[in-house]
Amino acid sequence: MNNKKRIADKSIYNDSKYYEEPKEYFKLILSKINSIYNDSQKSKLTRIIDVGGANGALLSFLKKHLPGLKMKCYEPLDSLIDIGKKLDSSIDFENYSLFDIPVLKEENKGDIIISAGVIGIFKNPEKFLFHLKKLGKKKSTILILSPFNEEPIDVILKYKHSKNNFWETGHNLFSIETMKNIALKFDLDFEIENFKMPFKIDKTDDPMRSWTEPFRGNDHQIIYGTNMFSTIKLLIFRNNHKKTNKNDFKK
Repeated sequence: MNNKKRIADKSIYNDSKYYEEPKEYFKLILSKINSIYNDSQKSKLTRIIDVGGANGALLSFLKKHLPGLKMKCYEPLDSLIDIGKKLDSSIDFENYSLFDIPVLKEENKGDIIISAGVIGIFKNPEKFLFHLKKLGKKKSTILILSPFNEEPIDVILKYKHSKNNFWETGHNLFSIETMKNIALKFDLDFEIENFKMPFKIDKTDDPMRSWTEPFRGNDHQIIYGTNMFSTIKLLIFRNNHKKTNKNDFKK
């Protein structure tokens, strides 16, 4: 059977919904940026880069609260870029996936690099973080939001709806322990913020769209149709700018 990569959020970013109703994790990311940088430090920042930023809804939200910063969105889907350009023309969109982004000049690198809901598409979290790190200036901050395993187990997941004859990917899960070890290898300061859904999400006809149920003392635990619950984390990496050779990570 053929394998098919699932671009889970493609359909939900086809309109202006998350421009008008920002996702809850947008607020967590903004809060973390505000806790890292005081007003004086913010005045020296120039650019935020969002990798896999879809239609730019997150950057548009951040721009309202962090005026004066340039916003750069790398997105592999032309259709989402077209929508984003219509919704917010101030965002600089480019059609690249992470590993294909050209080497940036220092003045075009970001002070803050964000990737939300993207790492699970990839099989190698070390290579993923290496490429994010290349986009940042000296002492930049990298923010990765995704489900992460609290147990020291990494999961490469393939799944299939019973009515289909193909397997899908895109929900790989990496452990906090693995991410911590990669941070140490790259000489990055490492911090974790837990994300907790504050309200109920109803189940839809798509079992791979998340919903919430009471579970383990959490009134709104995120659940997927793979019979898995999700512990979403915001991982914060502070760049001490150690020179990292491209051969330092596993292929």
